[in-house]
Amino acid sequence: MTRNEIELACDLAWQKKFIELIGHKIGDEVECTFFPNSGNSKSSYVCSVIDKGIIVETDKGIFVKSNKQYDKSYEVRRYPNSSTSLSTYWAYRKENLLSHVRYIKQ
Repeated sequence: MTRNEIELACDLAWQKKFIELIGHKIGDEVECTFFPNSGNSKSSYVCSVIDKGIIVETDKGIFVKSNKQYDKSYEVRRYPNSSTSLSTYWAYRKENLLSHVRYIKQ
């Protein structure tokens, strides 16, 4: 096993034990803090919102997936085919956010 695989296995075990101890399981609907982005093409800001979501398991661990779609920022190259210009800007798309299980509200 590589170090990354070991760390992922430890994180997954912690997440499973955490949701078990707070009385939930995968597939439960819970109230959680999510971190959507806002801003414009020059800068992006992170805020927090408390909303409902479903506990889901992905290949990277256990998360809470928001029921609603929120803005998520990503970086876009201004001239994608240029090898010299690395100029970028922020763009936004709506998607269901994933939040770590430690942000579940009780």
